[in-house]
Amino acid sequence: MVFFMKKFYYFCRCFNQYPYHMTHQFLRATCFVLFVAAIFSACGKENLDNAIFTPDKNLTHAQIVRLLADAWATSLQSSEMTMVEFSQITRANGTVESFKYVYSNKNYGLSATRKTIGIEFDVDGTREFLTYLKYTEGFTEYCYDAYYLQKEKYLLTDAYYDQTDEENDTYEELFNEMQWNVEGDMLVGTRTYTNVNYPPANRTETIAITLTGSKKLKNVKEKYVYQNPPETTEYDATYTYISNFTLPAGIVLSDFTARPQYRVTVRWGSEAGGKTNLFYTVPVDDDGDGVIDGARFPIADAVEYMPKVAGKHPTFYLNATFTPESEVRNGGNVWDIMDNNTVLYVKWVATPSGFSSSAQQANTYRKKTGRNLIIN
Repeated sequence: MVFFMKKFYYFCRCFNQYPYHMTHQFLRATCFVLFVAAIFSACGKENLDNAIFTPDKNLTHAQIVRLLADAWATSLQSSEMTMVEFSQITRANGTVESFKYVYSNKNYGLSATRKTIGIEFDVDGTREFLTYLKYTEGFTEYCYDAYYLQKEKYLLTDAYYDQTDEENDTYEELFNEMQWNVEGDMLVGTRTYTNVNYPPANRTETIAITLTGSKKLKNVKEKYVYQNPPETTEYDATYTYISNFTLPAGIVLSDFTARPQYRVTVRWGSEAGGKTNLFYTVPVDDDGDGVIDGARFPIADAVEYMPKVAGKHPTFYLNATFTPESEVRNGGNVWDIMDNNTVLYVKWVATPSGFSSSAQQANTYRKKTGRNLIIN
C-alpha cells in the first residue's frame, strides 16, 4: 500500500475588493473586523491541523474506510504540505538499511508559482547522504541523481498541473482490503497477504494512521513482515501543513544544466474541444559517447495527459489528414525531432470492449525511489 502525496491540483480563490465609495472610517472599522476574524480563523485552522483527532471507538469497518478516504481527499486539497518519512529495512542476515524521504508542496496561486520538492537520503546513524532530489517550480523541474552525478533541469508540459491523479481512486479500495480497529487516537489496519505461486511475497501488513483535528493525515506508520526470507520493512511518515523548500547543502539551482529539448504540439481535435498542449522531447545519445545525437517524443507522455472523450481513445498522426503512413503507435515514439515544429494530430476512435488505456504508463520524467515513493 502506498500512502504518499503526489500532486495537488487546486488553485486559490480570488477575493473581492471593497467599493471605493465607502467612508474612510467604515473602511478602517471593516478592516479591523476582518483582521481580527482572519486571526481567529487562522488560529482555528492551525489548531485543527496541529491537534489530534480521536475517532469513536465504536466505528464500523465501513465507517473507518469512509473516514480514511475522506481524510485522504482532504489532505490532497491542502494548498501546502510537508511530509518527512523515515524507513528501515531489516534483512534476514541482520543488516539494516535506513532512508529518509522529504516531500513538500505549495500549490497556492497560479500554476507558474506552484512548487514541489522531493528529496531522498541514505541514513547511516546520524549522518544523511543525499541520493536524489527533484524540485519543481512552475513548469521547470530540477533533478539531481547522486548515482549518475547529474544535475539537470528541463521543461514540463503545459498540462502538468491539469493532470488527474487516477491512482487516488484506488486508495479507498486498498483501505477496504484491511481489517480496521480503533486503538486510542489511531486507526489500525492489518492484513495477511499470501501468494502460493510466489512465497517470498507472503507477508503481514500493519498500518497505523493518526489524523489531525481537521481530519487530515498526521502520522502514518507502516510495517511489513516477510516470512521467506525473514525481513521487516517499516515506515514512519509525519505530515505538517506548511511548505518547506530548503535545499540540501551543496544544491544550487544555478548549477543545473538545461536538458536539450524541443517542443512538440499535440492537437487533440474537436472531440476534445479543440484543446492543444505543448510537450517536450527526450534527448537521445545513440552511441553512448555523451553527445546528444537527436531527440524523441514518447507518445505515452501525451496519453498520460490526454483529455477524456467518452467511449473513445486517441490515435496519433503526423499530419492533419490522418494518412496511414503518418500514424504513430500509442506506445511508441516520434524520433529524430530537431526543431520546435513537430505537430501531432489526434483522431478519436471508438474504444473496443476490453480495451486498456495506456494512460497509466509512467511519465518519462517520473522516477521511483526507495519502495513505492514517487517524487513528481
